[in-house]
Amino acid sequence: MAAVLGAMVSALAGVAAPDGTLPALHDGAYRREAQAAEIGEVAALAAQLFAGAPLKSVARAAERDSAAPLPGDLDGWFAGFPLPAPPPRHTFPDAGFAVFRSAGVHALLDAGPHGGGHGHQDKLSLYLYADDGTAWQPDSGQVPYAHRNLRRHYASTFAHPTFRVDGTEQRPCDAVLDGDTGRCEQAYDGVTATRRVVTDRRYLLDILVLEAATERRLTAQLRPGTDLDVVARGPDRARTVWGDGESAVLTGCHASRPQAEFTVVTHPGPADDPALSRQGVDWSLTGRRAVFVSVYQSAETAPPVRRVSLSERTVHIDLADGTVATHPIGA
Repeated sequence: MAAVLGAMVSALAGVAAPDGTLPALHDGAYRREAQAAEIGEVAALAAQLFAGAPLKSVARAAERDSAAPLPGDLDGWFAGFPLPAPPPRHTFPDAGFAVFRSAGVHALLDAGPHGGGHGHQDKLSLYLYADDGTAWQPDSGQVPYAHRNLRRHYASTFAHPTFRVDGTEQRPCDAVLDGDTGRCEQAYDGVTATRRVVTDRRYLLDILVLEAATERRLTAQLRPGTDLDVVARGPDRARTVWGDGESAVLTGCHASRPQAEFTVVTHPGPADDPALSRQGVDWSLTGRRAVFVSVYQSAETAPPVRRVSLSERTVHIDLADGTVATHPIGA
């Protein structure tokens, strides 16, 4: 039983952002007071069973959303000597989640079987958080089921930072996680998608490759939970700034091959406030193969990325200190 509880604590600690914020996944609530109160109780129980309060940061984050006092009967449920705390776990191949941390960015790749946590049509979504919990690009969660139209929206492909083909929804399907790469061949007939996340102390690199048997409309989606500004746009590349004056700021450099349209679209905000509109991006081209590359950094990270370009097989990243980093596209 201790091993089972330890695995659960290890999962929460590993998925949480550095400040303890727990990403919403699938039908999980994006932000609700009752959920935050329950998380606080779990953290209090874990602190009695395991040494070092392994969910201390998770408890602090929960306190921001719930002022409910802890029940008095939580104390003393485990009277033994505290056990060694399990280390945080960052990879869950069976469930299809992998966590990445780099350059002030906390990222989570969703590439598992359909149905985990009430599955959505969101294979190969990439979620981005700041070290302080700012939700730059979150899974937007789910509203209560009584809101039927909104419920369908928040489960849809359009609502997630994933890929879309011919403007249609992914079918409910499975994806496979292999280390830093997710692969999906079932979302659309004749289409294979791979998404690889590369960490470097200077940046986080996202490589999404879509390949189709026939010419199709291939789209990568950005779905911010914060303000998004497109500050530069060229024929095959763009630059974005995420956040506002009250939150951490993320910068993104984006490049595609072949040339793709970088179109700003409006979408509802996270499920705790569906009336809030956000600006996102549909990044699209018509063809049989598309490579979409994004390089992300916290605005405080140095040296900043100046330019991203693509050759047939390689990503080239120019940094402000004059160095150039290269990575294979890999698909």
